[in-house]
Amino acid sequence: MRTWTEVLTGQDLDPNHRVYDAESVGAGLTFIEPPHDGALGFTITTPRVLPLRAREWADILGFVRDGKEPPLEEVLSRDARAAHRRNAYRRAIIDAATALEIALGRHVRSHVDQLPERQRGRISERTALGDYISIAEHSGLQLAVPVDRLRWLNKRRNDAAHRGAAPGHWEAGNAVQVMIDFLGVHGRFRRTGGREPDGGELVLAAPGSDDVDGAQLGKGPEAEGGLSPG
Repeated sequence: MRTWTEVLTGQDLDPNHRVYDAESVGAGLTFIEPPHDGALGFTITTPRVLPLRAREWADILGFVRDGKEPPLEEVLSRDARAAHRRNAYRRAIIDAATALEIALGRHVRSHVDQLPERQRGRISERTALGDYISIAEHSGLQLAVPVDRLRWLNKRRNDAAHRGAAPGHWEAGNAVQVMIDFLGVHGRFRRTGGREPDGGELVLAAPGSDDVDGAQLGKGPEAEGGLSPG
């Protein structure tokens, strides 16, 4: 239930590692020179999340009852956003790139009949993110995120995973945003036109749209209603 709610609203509900809207900086430290007893300051954020309506909440309960899980890329998207909030920047970049790889791979494969023969031949069980980016570029596929941004995220992931690079806050944040932008258009869950920085702008449910594990998911800002358990 927590996973579905976090995925569909962008809310961070981890009870073991809470992230607060206001946190003190330097709390618990003792300063000898100059003397200082309290916190150095405060970090204040103003998160915006998508509240659930009664129908949507009932649909989530139905998914849980039926044992249905959100798409893996959306769980990884949730994990990437959570890691970034907790300053785990390497994990944020790795999870964001993995979510992108799943969504881009599915998007490329769904257009396999439109690909040039040489590009079709590059698709196999071993095709990785960099390959999918190249295939999409050389096939002229229209993507919501520029190819150079996708390639940038792929390089950040490789640096973090294979070379132990330590990304900073803004670099990891940009990586997460690339993922959110791509999944928002090409993922199985669509986002509205009004983006939220935490990814909590999903359009829940519309009859007749894409089927994900039996759940009907919204196509865009025109979608109305709640998630349909199928």
